[in-house]
Amino acid sequence: MDITQYYYRIERGISDIRLEIKWAWQRAFRGWDDTAKGGMGEYLSEIIIDVLKYYRDEAWICVFWKVDKGCADNKINKEYNKKKINEMIEGFKIIRYKDWIKRTDEEHKKVKNTLNMLANKFEHFWD
Repeated sequence: MDITQYYYRIERGISDIRLEIKWAWQRAFRGWDDTAKGGMGEYLSEIIIDVLKYYRDEAWICVFWKVDKGCADNKINKEYNKKKINEMIEGFKIIRYKDWIKRTDEEHKKVKNTLNMLANKFEHFWD
């Protein structure tokens, strides 16, 4: 490696530090940073996957019900809730990690189903 490559790495590192500080400032005062504008679906998918994992593993509430008897006492509802949330997580992983042009028809259907489930149950996600 010659000296220009080292110089470029140092210059790039300094530039990246400035951007990271700028984005942290934006998140602190605006609630989101400029990186979200590059791909809002990917940005929100990253956040929502972690939140859905919480609802699947730790939350006491069921968002999806198979039978009408509450979640805390009902094993059927707990398992059904986990299954449906896992389907949502899978759909958001497709959004996050696979370019929409390269998705198969099955992946497009999963994403559409995921977004429909989110739209239908959006106000039910609370703990």
